[in-house]
Amino acid sequence: MLAALLINRVPKTGEVRSFGFRREIRMSSKKKERDMARRVVLDEECCVGCGSCAELCPDVFEMDEDTEKAHVILVEGGSEECIEEAIASCPSECISWEE
Repeated sequence: MLAALLINRVPKTGEVRSFGFRREIRMSSKKKERDMARRVVLDEECCVGCGSCAELCPDVFEMDEDTEKAHVILVEGGSEECIEEAIASCPSECISWEE
């Protein structure tokens, strides 16, 4: 099991909004192989810039200050649970998995 310190910052000012710890449980080798074949994809054209994905999964998504839209910074993905939550919370349904 791994633990990570998460720091959530306000995009434009860099001010710390919140922080916490996240625990990750190591996956079985079959699950790793399956997940390594998948990539997380975000259609930036349909993104409305709400920032929920970047807030939920800051290790995978980030807000672009110029376009004010989210983009993927870790295409291999991070925590599957976190990404699934980001997919479910996206109001424009522009986040998905790609095989």
